[in-house]
Amino acid sequence: MDKSTASRAINQLVEKNLIEKVEDIGNKKNKLLYVTSQGKEVYPILNRELHYSTQVALSGLNALEITQIESLLERISQNIVDNWIDVKKGKKRIY
Repeated sequence: MDKSTASRAINQLVEKNLIEKVEDIGNKKNKLLYVTSQGKEVYPILNRELHYSTQVALSGLNALEITQIESLLERISQNIVDNWIDVKKGKKRIY
């Protein structure tokens, strides 16, 4: 995830009052992130939803198939990241 994407995601969480940004006293360039009480309330619900959705998605697959899918998704993700890094560095895509 690049810096601007992370920043947008963090700002959305702040706007929803799920986290708060606090200036780092030791280094004013840094912002410290803390989970709010509302964020702590929502986390278990989101975590249960994540686990349930994962179980549904992987149902009927054996351990080897799950391992293969995880490996393939990791490779796909890395391909996308590598390509995006090249684009951000100014490399032209050849279509």
